[in-house]
Amino acid sequence: MIVCLCQGVTHEDLKEALLDADESVELSDIIWHTDATTGCGACKEYIQQMIEGWLDAEFRKKNKKRKKGRVR
Repeated sequence: MIVCLCQGVTHEDLKEALLDADESVELSDIIWHTDATTGCGACKEYIQQMIEGWLDAEFRKKNKKRKKGRVR
């Protein structure tokens, strides 16, 4: 699915950029990696939501690992 029509950036391109990023990823990192939002900018809000969702998922994964590592 194409997310950024102006630059031809797909959902898969964005997922790849997020996987290459760390937990401090920001929109500017994704823009640098993919050129998304550099045309009309209509995709900016969707991409920001995608980043927030990815960060939330990463946070939950880390918390789950921490809980498993606790000895009771």
